[in-house]
Amino acid sequence: MNNKDKFDSIKKESVRSIFEAIAAGQSISRAEIAAQVGLSLMTVGKVVDVLLDRKIVVQVKENRQAAGRRAGLVSLNRAYFSLVLDLTRKQFRLSVVDASMETIDRMDYDYNPEYYYEENLYIFLKNVKIYILRHCNMSLCMGIGALVPGVYDKESDCVRGVRVPELASISLTQVIEDILKEKVSVICDDVGAAALSNTMHLPQYAGKTVFYVSLGDSVCGAILQNGRQLFAPNGGNLGETITRGGKRLSDTLGTVTLSSEQFAELSVALYNLIWIINPDAIIIENRKVLQNGELGEMLELAFQKLLGKREAAMPAVIITDPAVHHAETGIATSLRSTWLASSVCS
Repeated sequence: MNNKDKFDSIKKESVRSIFEAIAAGQSISRAEIAAQVGLSLMTVGKVVDVLLDRKIVVQVKENRQAAGRRAGLVSLNRAYFSLVLDLTRKQFRLSVVDASMETIDRMDYDYNPEYYYEENLYIFLKNVKIYILRHCNMSLCMGIGALVPGVYDKESDCVRGVRVPELASISLTQVIEDILKEKVSVICDDVGAAALSNTMHLPQYAGKTVFYVSLGDSVCGAILQNGRQLFAPNGGNLGETITRGGKRLSDTLGTVTLSSEQFAELSVALYNLIWIINPDAIIIENRKVLQNGELGEMLELAFQKLLGKREAAMPAVIITDPAVHHAETGIATSLRSTWLASSVCS
């Protein structure tokens, strides 16, 4: 029986979990994979054999002199990569992300205000094409993805969102594929991609509902359940939420520093959304400075105060580092998963 025949009987979810266990570290043995994912050593062995055969993972050369060495170590083949086109701002960016989710190269585009948006986009994509021809072995490419500042409508091939309104009139997939002469695998809104990236590192919430909020120049949010994006309210734009004072939340939180009054408006807005969404956790990617304390602790106290004597469980509040390129990692993870499903599980 060849590897493909042995592989056909194994569930795609098992293949994915084995692959993720390998991708999570530098090197790992088959026995360690089996213990982590809860599958038999025989099943793990079948999957690993196929991944080795297709050069998706590689056998690790062991130091024969080392004491207590682990038998049959494998690791991810980091020669594979994804190409991420960041169109969320007018400062366009190409990122090259390897199979371990490490960004190995970037190319930025300086937006020229003397040109129309569409002209700038065309020039950027032509620069990307030149980069691909010079630097990329596309036989190792796991896919090309585009991060966009709003909800992508596959039927119209346009982006719906208010942050970059020029995208609403551009057939995005068609334009990218026409210039690059390569297929676009994934188009994802940056809020959903960032939410996915943040939840990847919180396995305790893997099967639960998570409400992701980004506090920066704008206020954005997305709802995830079982590691998948369920909904991004108003294209992820939470800034349109009306506060107690009758203003838009994004206008109320317009400064870098949050005053006591601004924090109060934010906590009430999030509290109201909690009752609608009922999440197990709120993950906040915070770029603002709170005058009177640490944001996570202050929000938990504010929620309890608003709750009063009513008995209800409030979600955990988790603050994440805004310096990490969460959206980039999130879409690269989606590209890797799509590639794995098509190249191994199909």
